[in-house]
Order: sequence, then C-alpha cells, then structure tokens
Amino acid sequence: MPSVTHDDAPLLADLMPWSVAPPRLGRGWPAAPDAGSLKARWDALVKTEGPDREALFEPTRSRTLHTAVGRLPGLSGSGGTEKLVRASGPCPEPVRVLLAPYDEQWLIPDQRLIDAAAERGGDDDVALLLLRRRGPEHPQSGRRLQRHVAPGDPGALADARHMIRTAVAGWGASERADEIELVADELITNALMHTEGAAVVTLRAFTGSERRLRVEVEDSSSALPRRREAGESGVSGRGLLLVELLTDVWGVEARGGGKAVWCEFVVPDSG
Repeated sequence: MPSVTHDDAPLLADLMPWSVAPPRLGRGWPAAPDAGSLKARWDALVKTEGPDREALFEPTRSRTLHTAVGRLPGLSGSGGTEKLVRASGPCPEPVRVLLAPYDEQWLIPDQRLIDAAAERGGDDDVALLLLRRRGPEHPQSGRRLQRHVAPGDPGALADARHMIRTAVAGWGASERADEIELVADELITNALMHTEGAAVVTLRAFTGSERRLRVEVEDSSSALPRRREAGESGVSGRGLLLVELLTDVWGVEARGGGKAVWCEFVVPDSG
C-alpha cells in the first residue's frame, strides 16, 4: 500500500467543512452546481426592467434593487457598486463556495446579491467569502517551505523574513519580490499583534498554466480580519487594503479552531 506523505494529506479544514459557516444568500438563484447557469440567470436579470427585474431578483429586507453596497474584499473586479436597478454588463466570474456541509457549488460573488457573506455575530460588514475554493484547474503544488514565528521572538521573525526573501529569489520570482515580502510581513505582523499564539508562515510554489507563489499565515484565532478605512494620518486598518492591492487573489480559510490568511502572486515565466 503506498504511503501518504505530509504534502499529500488533505487539509483538516477540507475534511471538516462544517468548521466555516456558509454565506446567507437570501435568494437561491445566485448559486448553482455549474457556472454557466449562473451567467444565464444574470443575463436574464439585466435584460429586464422595472417589476420584472424586481421579481427575478427576489428582494429581502437586507437586499433590494436599490441597496448600495461595496465590492467583496479579496475578489477585485467582482460585482459592481452601482444599484442593481441600473445594473448592466457581464456576470461577475463565479467562484466555488461551500453552501452546506459537503455541498460545494458555484456562486456569483456580488455582494448586492448576498444578504450576508459570513454569519459572524453581526459582522456582516466584513463580507469575506471565506469559503472560496479552488476548482480542479488549480495548479499542482511544487516546493513548500514553512516557519513558526512565536510572539516576542525577533529571531524567529527575522528567520521567516529571510526564508521568504531567499525563496522568492530562488524560485525565480524576483520581479515581484517587493510585493511578496511586503504583504507577507503585513500578514505575519497582524497575526502576532491580534492573536496570543504563534504564526505559521508557509510558502508554496505552484506550477501549471501559470506559475504562482502562495503565502499563507496561520494563527490560532477564529476572529476574521476586518478591512477598515484608516484616517489620513492613520496606519492601522490599511493592512487588508494593501493585501488586496498587491496580490492577484487572496482569502481566508478555517484551520481547526483558527484560520489561515492566504494570498497568491502570479510569477512571470523566467523563460
């Protein structure tokens, strides 16, 4: 019988999908087993007007055609900010989510269609798609490095930074070195500042149709990161805005009783 290595074993969060609460949609049509059906439903919605559009939308107390909301953090370009009563254009690219234990489906990631992206004690304004999942097209993982950073241990933090800098250069990602190091440092610092335990920093190199470098920072807290608007002279609150600006995609996953904030960078082909 072939042995299973550490890298081959599935994540605990994937074996126990009930560890993350599903989004509360408020209407059934923005989710489906296939992405094509969602795009067809969106096209039908934006082609109608007045009462017909309202009937297709299925308004609730939280969302109507006149509700104004922002984009979902971590999914740049997804969804619009104008009111749905005037919406037009193509459907936001559907993503994979967990709607119930062991029930992964496709979802239109548009906050105007979702009553609450995550049920977290009234923190609906966080609106993070925690259940984002890669489809089967996700490239295969290659090299992997990991460091534990304990709070109050400057040596461990320096080692993690050195690991990141060395790996970025060794994996041919020097063109994005500044972005990767800045975002990784931000995630590590946030984990150490807002939790009482250690941070686990993992770097992975992915191969496939495009090369990607993934940074994960895991901690023991289940509290979600919040994107806040900082004042003109403020610094606190800009961390997630920085992550969203500099990365190609990012998200949050449950890890047992804690979480992992992850982000990915597309690396130009050195060839």
